[in-house]
Amino acid sequence: MIQSAYLRIRSHATASLLALTLLCGAVPAVAGENFSAAPLPAPPFPVTTASAPTGGQGPRLERVSTQANQITEEDAWFAKNGLPRPEIDLGSLPESIPREFRDAVLVRGFVGGDALFLLYGKDFGTLWYLMAVDPTTHAFRYGYDFKRWQHPPGEDGEFTNQNVIWAVEKDGTLYVSHGHNTYAKDSRGLNAYVTAINPKTDAILWRSAPLVANARTFLVLGDLIVTGYGFTAEPDFLYLLDRKSGTVAARQPVKTGPEMILVKDDLVYVRCYNTDDVYRLKR
Repeated sequence: MIQSAYLRIRSHATASLLALTLLCGAVPAVAGENFSAAPLPAPPFPVTTASAPTGGQGPRLERVSTQANQITEEDAWFAKNGLPRPEIDLGSLPESIPREFRDAVLVRGFVGGDALFLLYGKDFGTLWYLMAVDPTTHAFRYGYDFKRWQHPPGEDGEFTNQNVIWAVEKDGTLYVSHGHNTYAKDSRGLNAYVTAINPKTDAILWRSAPLVANARTFLVLGDLIVTGYGFTAEPDFLYLLDRKSGTVAARQPVKTGPEMILVKDDLVYVRCYNTDDVYRLKR
């Protein structure tokens, strides 16, 4: 009897609260309730290595300056060049952004072009879920589950997980890089790709050659994408990819592996393992 009366009171209270919220034009939201991640099928793993056109035609990167760094002085590099850090402080995000999603936790966040991207995984070595939200309102826009992208066919090594490294959305297209941070031979060279995806249809528009993008960032500049690849005892290059097809338009050798690629005004700043380079994009 008491329980029945309690349920009636609770029902009336719930109905009154709902009527009040409808009257005010708002319904309380649950943090992250709209977050979802579409599971993408395993992508192609092109095997053709990256090559650049010869003959000096087309776009190129012209080196403006280069100097050695002390490897650990990254903060000084940002400050000296007046460059904003690409990663955001996760503590600055509103409570509406979930700190957990499925079997993962929020690990990284950064603004890439027209979207704020959130990466969820077990840790920095297992980044599976990519979420795109509005940079101003933090409203959820789309999300992807990249678990099937971690290994090329026949590979499942623990240290060759190909996680999401960076992403940029520009003019309705998502560009995303995947790679592992060990020797290319450990995955038969099938590593460090850039992929273009249509978020409206989930269709893969193109996938680049391997070994073009394991730098922590890349840039979309007009009709080109500036990427970088390098690792110990492997060739180190910056690449210009054609934005429409993903093909290599040009490549620029660097002394050591590119780690960060940022732009300010008309200059491209590249933080390599032990050198700081500045380039001008020539078309």
